[in-house]
Amino acid sequence: MITREIYNDPTSVDTQSRTHEHGWAVESSHSTSMGRVLYVLCDACGARRVDLQHHTQVPPAALSKDLI
Repeated sequence: MITREIYNDPTSVDTQSRTHEHGWAVESSHSTSMGRVLYVLCDACGARRVDLQHHTQVPPAALSKDLI
């Protein structure tokens, strides 16, 4: 097991674990009986997610967790 002492050194923080507000862009989509399934990508970090939009007047909701 590797341990590391962390003080107030920003270089010791794992940059992959930092979170940010994703800006989701639709890569592709298709219609289903439950609504429209959207495959989205965050251009900033490359994370992907699957969303479902039940109706065009309602914002999509996440069906999966963010995958990096």
